[in-house]
Amino acid sequence: PILQETMADLQAVFAEYCAGQKTMDGKSLAKLAKDCKLIGSKLTATDVDLAFAKVKDKSERRITYAQFLEALKLFAAKKGGSVEDLKMQVAQSKGPILSGTVAEANKFHDDKSLYTGVHAKGGPTTVDTDKVSDISQIMDRSDADVRGVKKAGGGVEHVTHKVAGVVVSAEERTPSAAAKDAAPARSSSAAGGGGGGGGG
Repeated sequence: PILQETMADLQAVFAEYCAGQKTMDGKSLAKLAKDCKLIGSKLTATDVDLAFAKVKDKSERRITYAQFLEALKLFAAKKGGSVEDLKMQVAQSKGPILSGTVAEANKFHDDKSLYTGVHAKGGPTTVDTDKVSDISQIMDRSDADVRGVKKAGGGVEHVTHKVAGVVVSAEERTPSAAAKDAAPARSSSAAGGGGGGGGG
């Protein structure tokens, strides 16, 4: 007969795979069988699923400890060994084995001596801190009137010039820009003169 200590260890392993609950689902039973190396040519993953479906209650999706022991009996019968040996094998388990995905080796990524272009020199920067270091530099947060019209010195041109690090004064503007500003003034003067002539 199997030792009482082994049965206690077996129940502890069952509790570990229940993840804090009192019953075990089919996925946990399949993981237990895989971690304890019960899966093989005689006992497949499909056999584990079928055993789980056979021992559980029809309306339930989880099994109790007593039903777990019944599943181990089905495993032993399928493998052609004794139930006691299989229980001892499971009782020696240290709990669920956690394993993550490991990326495959890639020489073009792992071997820096194969880097080309700017990456061979350390790669480009992702942020141009010499121009923009804060979001406020690329957003127009200047004051505006009730109609949404920006007040003096707070237009989009002012913001974009600030981002580019350019300061444009009235004296530095190009002659063409000055001519465009003067054009409306001349038009207004001409309109005023024409009106006077018509009056005479």
